[in-house]
Parts: sequence; structure tokens; C-alpha cells
Amino acid sequence: MHPGVVASEIWRRVPWPIRPIIKSRMLTIEEGARTSLYCATSPEVAGESGLFYDKCAVREPSKLAQPELAGELWAYSEKWAGAGTGAGAGGEG
Repeated sequence: MHPGVVASEIWRRVPWPIRPIIKSRMLTIEEGARTSLYCATSPEVAGESGLFYDKCAVREPSKLAQPELAGELWAYSEKWAGAGTGAGAGGEG
């Protein structure tokens, strides 16, 4: 799922004079949430799995998106989030 380039607080460390300029060309947080909400709540896609969505529609993912890389990212994400170790994202357990 691709939310688009969203003008969220992830950009908070970009210096002030530049931040408003780059954020002006981005989606609002509400616009960026549309595809996530569509995938989570739409009866039309309730039975689908493993597809890539962009702008509330199925789209072919980049040729760089390979199952091996997806598995590696998943493993790193679990490690970083502390999944399966009894520890939370903050490392407490």
C-alpha cells in the first residue's frame, strides 16, 4: 500500500525555510490516509491479499519490490519492533 508523499510530521527536521516549500506539493494527512482506509474498510477488497494499492486502486509494484527483499525487510522490522522477543518497540520486556 502506498499512501503517497504526505505532508506529515516526518518532515519536522527539515529546516524551516525549506519545509513549507516542499510540503506545499505533498498530500495532506487526510488525503494520504484514503488508500489505507479504503484497504481496511472497503467490502470490495475484503477478500484480497498480497496486492499493491495506490490511490485506492490495484497497481503493479516496482520491479525492485522482490519477495526476497520483502522477507528481509519483514525480518528487520520484527527485530527493530521487538516482535517475538516479548519486548516492545521501546525495548522493554
